[in-house]
Amino acid sequence: MKKLMHILKHEHTLDQYQSSDDLVYVLNKYNFDGFEIICCGDENSNKIPEDKITGYHMSFYSYWIDMWNYNPKRLILEYGDLETCMEFYQMDYSEFECADNRQEYIRHKMVDSFRNDCDHADLLGASYVVFHVSNVNSKETFNYELENENKVIIDAAAEIINQILDGRSYDFEFLLENLWWSGLDFLDPEDTVHLFDLVNYEKKGFMLDIGHLLNSNPNLGDEKEALIYINEVIERYDGKFDIKKHIRGIHLHQSLTGKYVLDFLKNFPDEIYGMSYYEKFAKLYDHVLQIDTHSPMVFDGTRDFINMIDPEYLVYEITESNRSQLMQLLDLQDSIFV
Repeated sequence: MKKLMHILKHEHTLDQYQSSDDLVYVLNKYNFDGFEIICCGDENSNKIPEDKITGYHMSFYSYWIDMWNYNPKRLILEYGDLETCMEFYQMDYSEFECADNRQEYIRHKMVDSFRNDCDHADLLGASYVVFHVSNVNSKETFNYELENENKVIIDAAAEIINQILDGRSYDFEFLLENLWWSGLDFLDPEDTVHLFDLVNYEKKGFMLDIGHLLNSNPNLGDEKEALIYINEVIERYDGKFDIKKHIRGIHLHQSLTGKYVLDFLKNFPDEIYGMSYYEKFAKLYDHVLQIDTHSPMVFDGTRDFINMIDPEYLVYEITESNRSQLMQLLDLQDSIFV
């Protein structure tokens, strides 16, 4: 099992480290085998040593299904207008307006963007990439009333993935990650198997994100209930699908934030719907950070669960950007192996 440190390849995060040697010092301090990176923005430094990059988390959009299927009414409902929508997706609005087939234009741009990620991961020699299989718009994020069944998102995600990988020869594993919105959530084995069967790539598997799995049940009250829930979800696959074999990696972190979610839903701020998209997005971002805290997972039984799954990659996905605080959290997370 390779133990990895998740790190954001972004100026604000990397400025916490003096040099490549400083990053390697952190790896060695915690006996990490390497990094799982996620690229954000135009950060082009070479501070992260390429020979220490094991995993590559692909970029993602939380809400994309209505772009892929080109539903302008739904997109305008979300973004206010199509120009803002294209800007958010970093697509040229004038090109979009002139396109003979707007859906084809959008799909081509989306697939190319993801292919660039895969090409970059391959160039860096990553052993695996991670792809989110999920969709949620801003309204759903706030009110938890999901508008799409899992299968709708799974079918569309598989369509994108197969186009991304079509004709490509990569050495890395392609790992599908769960969230708590519509898509892959691991709660129904039939959905999980359906996704696995749809993806036309030999080196495919899953990245089990434990924090995201816990977020799927806001009624969890404590650590004991959390461990029972995680194990119960895995037990649903017994006799149906060898989920342990296909969980190639674990994102190790936890969120027990159900009380926050339930309190928020009771006191929903209606003024959110009257905001501009970027005002709404800022609120949405802060809201998700309150739900998905990426805290160390040190529950009794955590180590036993990891040993039961026996993943190839164990990723400490603690996303604190303040180095001093991060070191304290890594110390805490590492305590389960002492």
